[in-house]
Amino acid sequence: IRMDIADTGGSIAFVTDTEILAAQAQLGTAGFHVETTSAAAWAGLQHLNIPADADSVIVALTGSGLKELA
Repeated sequence: IRMDIADTGGSIAFVTDTEILAAQAQLGTAGFHVETTSAAAWAGLQHLNIPADADSVIVALTGSGLKELA
């Protein structure tokens, strides 16, 4: 996978559990109740150097936080 990411000009970001939980809380205040796997993607975005004037950035938030209530 790392070779494919490098070949396509992508990047990898590593995040801590603390960053994931903070991202989950941040998304929650914006109205998105997500599980930790989706929060990890949002936390990783914070590590990337995306210019403020970027046309668009998409982060897939696929998991529902309702799974973690049980």
